[in-house]
Amino acid sequence: MAKENDNIYFLTRKNLGLTREKAVELFDTISVDRLERIENEKAIPNPSEVKEMAKKYKAIQLCNYYCTHQCEI
Repeated sequence: MAKENDNIYFLTRKNLGLTREKAVELFDTISVDRLERIENEKAIPNPSEVKEMAKKYKAIQLCNYYCTHQCEI
C-alpha cells in the first residue's frame, strides 16, 4: 500500500475519521480525485477549496495554513 502524504489537509480529514469518499460528500466543488491530488501535494488547493474544507471540517486552521504557506501573495 502506498504511503499517504501527511500534509495538513490529509491529517485534518483523517483526524475526523473520514475517508476521501465520505469527505467529498460534504463538499460542493471538490471531487475525490481533486482531494487526493491536494492531499498528496500533486496540486495546491485554490482559496475557495481551502475555505470549503475549513468550513465543512470545522477547521479554520486550514485557512491560516494556506495563507502562510501556499498563498502566492
